[in-house]
Amino acid sequence: MFATYIMLIVLVSFVIAALFLYLSGKENEDFIKFWAVSWLFYSCALVCLLSAHSDVSFYFMEIKKLFDMCSVLCVLFGIYKFYRVKIPGYWFRFSIYLAVWLFVAVFLDLDSLSVSLPIFLFDILMTVNLCGVIIRYGEETVPEKVLYCLFFLVWGAIKACLTIYETGNLDNLNVYIGEILYTNLLNVSMFIIYFRKVKRDVDTTKERFKLIIENAMDAIFYFTFKPAPSFLYITPSIENITGYSPQKFYSDPKSFLSMADKDSFEMINNVFFSGPDKTFPTSEVFKVTTKSGDEIWVEMNVSVIKEENQVVAVEGIIRDITQMKETQDALRTSKRSRDLMLSYISHELKTPITSILGYATALKDGDMDSEEKRHAIDIISQKSLVLERMILDLFQLSQLETQQYSFTYMQMSAAEMAADMHDHIVPELRESGMPYKILIEDEYIKDIDVIVDPVRINQVVTNLVINAIKYTRDKNKITIKCTADKKGENLIISVADKGRGIPEKDIEHVFDRFFKSSDVEKTGKQGSGLGLALSKEIVEAHGGEITVKSKYGKGSIFTLSIPTYVEEY
Repeated sequence: MFATYIMLIVLVSFVIAALFLYLSGKENEDFIKFWAVSWLFYSCALVCLLSAHSDVSFYFMEIKKLFDMCSVLCVLFGIYKFYRVKIPGYWFRFSIYLAVWLFVAVFLDLDSLSVSLPIFLFDILMTVNLCGVIIRYGEETVPEKVLYCLFFLVWGAIKACLTIYETGNLDNLNVYIGEILYTNLLNVSMFIIYFRKVKRDVDTTKERFKLIIENAMDAIFYFTFKPAPSFLYITPSIENITGYSPQKFYSDPKSFLSMADKDSFEMINNVFFSGPDKTFPTSEVFKVTTKSGDEIWVEMNVSVIKEENQVVAVEGIIRDITQMKETQDALRTSKRSRDLMLSYISHELKTPITSILGYATALKDGDMDSEEKRHAIDIISQKSLVLERMILDLFQLSQLETQQYSFTYMQMSAAEMAADMHDHIVPELRESGMPYKILIEDEYIKDIDVIVDPVRINQVVTNLVINAIKYTRDKNKITIKCTADKKGENLIISVADKGRGIPEKDIEHVFDRFFKSSDVEKTGKQGSGLGLALSKEIVEAHGGEITVKSKYGKGSIFTLSIPTYVEEY
């Protein structure tokens, strides 16, 4: 009767070992493999027990002890691997020594106690060490650790006591029933430990996933069509993108429609609200209006979820790509500007080079008298100077835009800078023969300082004065004024003329590179179209601003403002 019962237990143990082996294949965890091998050894030990009972054989009992020892050893190694702790090498050596002792004892036909006592000590040490690993490295709560240790200590004590008991009681199987039942209870406990670990791992993964999702810059959503179209989940990052909290979308799924621009309305409506039959995977870029009223660009990637070949939901990502779109637009604008600049450069260089080549060829052919030669040389010299200035302006402008241009900043009084500016522009004005007025309002600028590169500021003012001279009608006065604003926060320099003025449609383009007003081109006035662009870059490098006011037919006023310097105490 008992033998039959034990045989059933053996079969159950083999099934449990097979289950552990199956789990080890699925999970690829070493601790499950050790536990599987442990139950295989235990099953073999029970087979040896039945064989020993049938034959009352001393040898079968010694083999049973060896299998029991290996079973306990594998349980310990499984616990080490379970807590990801390196298995100490001394356990392997200790086990080998004990196995060798068993073979020696059998070979020399020593008494049973000589064999059983070392195994008794081995079982006790193994169990205590196993409990120590659980206490030291376990992630469970204290009550759980205590419970696990109690189970293993009782199991180890039973195994050790049975080792001694077996020395003279081979024919009584009743005593093994309790040990077998307890061992299977322990087996259930090991399954519980395993599933608790799986649950902890799943919970940890869920927490990490939740942390990643909720801190992602992109908004991730899950939208279901049953029982009614609605958002089941949308990450909090949607508020960073649209300004609306997830609750807004949960309570009113169609609110997303009201944010989209009219060009994308139909697409969004088809994806979310026209029914699952019209839903399709898509990747779209469109504009939405945020809660604050700003327009931003978003990219939405949508994939469909099917059950039984029917679309039941969609999931996707909404990403703010405003900065990327602005960068792309800036790159396109830059490419257009570069192409336009190359076109302008070729056009602007063509005229002086044609003149230089024409006159140089005529001089080479020798078909000119002395007066014509002097005139040709003057033309070549003038055109060369135009080319030189254009190339220099292009070089400086390029350096400014790539922040490779060097400035020699210095602190100086506004009055000193105004006097320096006066000395630089007077020769140009006198040479032009135009009436002019230079107004320096000392009472406003005497107590303020500026941080400037005086050479570059004089370059800007001189360029404005030259333009004023170029486009002012005869006998009309040019006025240069240097003052400060009411709060003394900015030094103001203005150059006013009463020339032709600038057509209203051209005012916004006057600081663009190579821009020339169509009205100016009709007059035949020479210029590279780079001077004002260069002036703007220089003033902005000083933290200032240059502006223009003009009325066509009555003149223009160019004004540059430079921040004043205030010492902090």
